[in-house]
Amino acid sequence: MRNPISSSRRHARCIIVRSRPISEPLARSSTPGPSTARTPGSAATRPSNAAIARFVLQHRRSCALGLFLGFGLAVAGLARLGFDLSSKAFYGDGDAATAALDRLHDRWGHDDATAVVVVDAPDSDGVLTAPRIDEIRAIADELRALPEVLRVDALTDHPASAAVAGGSRPARAWLHPAPLVPLLLAADERTAAIAVALRFSSDDLPPTVAAVDAIAAVVAAHDGTAGLRLRIGGLPVIRAGFARATLEDQRVLVPACLVMVTFVSWLAFRRAWQVLVPLALALVPTAMLM
Repeated sequence: MRNPISSSRRHARCIIVRSRPISEPLARSSTPGPSTARTPGSAATRPSNAAIARFVLQHRRSCALGLFLGFGLAVAGLARLGFDLSSKAFYGDGDAATAALDRLHDRWGHDDATAVVVVDAPDSDGVLTAPRIDEIRAIADELRALPEVLRVDALTDHPASAAVAGGSRPARAWLHPAPLVPLLLAADERTAAIAVALRFSSDDLPPTVAAVDAIAAVVAAHDGTAGLRLRIGGLPVIRAGFARATLEDQRVLVPACLVMVTFVSWLAFRRAWQVLVPLALALVPTAMLM
């Protein structure tokens, strides 16, 4: 027969031993530590994206349908989208002043479509020697053959240039009246100009860049011939250089920005799709301008 006294003592010791681990956490939890204290900027008080995530997971079909619908609308809008890189589109179009300027261009031509090839003679003989006059005539003929060129004006178009090339001294005076001097020939006869009128306004940048490149190729091929130094200038050349510099900057800055977006997104999210989505969104406007 079991002793009831000893059995009750063992039962009491079990209660004491089992109740000790329970009372200790309660005692520790009665004093709140710094980990449980809520601060104004903690995750417990600021809004989180958990509600959005739960909504998407609970309405997967509706969210996917909305996403595809938005993508379809974006593609439809992209198909109707047009790009105009001209300054007219930048400053505004459709007002009365712009319409008046268009009528002026239709009547008299564009005033910003003329490039100038400057011909310099490094010595006192000037540009009116026979070899140099022939070289200026050859340059003008090559420029007239370009499809982007509407008209070329040079001093070799004057009938007196042939007589000057033949050695006639009195014929030089026939090249000095206005407007040949100072438009196409300097008074000291050491500098001449070849005016190249394009078929379009230099406000249209893509064809202007192509036309300036073609003119520059002709100039580079003749530079130094007969001792002449050739340069090109004019508003089309300035605009083409600006467009080329902008494109070069984009080739450097756009990849640098994409690398930065990728790096920051990876540090923030650490998931591949959360990195690829911002990267794809950043690539869309860049691809639209290509």
